[in-house]
Amino acid sequence: MDSSTSAAQSHLYAYFLMGDPQEVQRIVTQTAGSPDGFLVAESLAFTQQFAGRYRQAAATFAQAFEQAGHAKAPDAQAGVLLMNAAGRGLAGLCDGNQAAVEQALALDKSRQTQEYALLAVAACGNGALALPMAQALDAKLPEDTLLQNVFVPLARGLVALAAGQPQQAVELVAPAKPYDWNYPGSYLQGLAYLQLHDAAHAVSAFQAALQSRGGSFLGPEEAMPTVYAQAQLGLARAYAMAGDKANAKKAYEAFLLTWKDADPDLPMLVAGKKEYAAL
Repeated sequence: MDSSTSAAQSHLYAYFLMGDPQEVQRIVTQTAGSPDGFLVAESLAFTQQFAGRYRQAAATFAQAFEQAGHAKAPDAQAGVLLMNAAGRGLAGLCDGNQAAVEQALALDKSRQTQEYALLAVAACGNGALALPMAQALDAKLPEDTLLQNVFVPLARGLVALAAGQPQQAVELVAPAKPYDWNYPGSYLQGLAYLQLHDAAHAVSAFQAALQSRGGSFLGPEEAMPTVYAQAQLGLARAYAMAGDKANAKKAYEAFLLTWKDADPDLPMLVAGKKEYAAL
């Protein structure tokens, strides 16, 4: 009924979540060569990040960047750079983060690009760059709902977490919590509660972050970097902090299943395996 690229993206995500790689590949092949095929390549990269395959995702994002260049879509090229940088940052992979943000902003300075640039640079706790960006956008777009309720709060919360200010982070990201299915507000609060050694609130926050396995794929404007596996790890750590060994073990096993094919040297994966073995 709908042969658009947007529909193909939704189907790709659905087949990925159902564990059907053959159908995922069929959609990628089917849309290859289309003028906006870079959107499907970007979607494929998001699924690879979800599975913890960040090296593979980087190569797929690079392919999407090249395709968007052929389509003369610099805004899309900027989005590709920023989504890769933000996703890597949320997994603790910050090499080249600021350079990617600067390259994206040199390509395009639209509202959406600036919003995602703010999220990408904040994902690595770069307050020196993120906070002035947040202040400028806050003043420039006071009636932009997503900016005011999601991007600015998340950016400021990420910077506060990196600065070791967890209570401030909890408060800063609160406006983003109604958007949990698409954005990581509760996830960031969970990280803050872990820093505060508040296991009960951390468990609740990570459970809220895990409501929708595919929510991050279907953001209001485009997909968002996923933190699903990271929230599973956070939940495991929260249960362990609470002394609930049985639930901690289940949560660690769920995390390890999600990232069963992940890059073996991912810092979060390495740490999670050690923590699980020590239970």
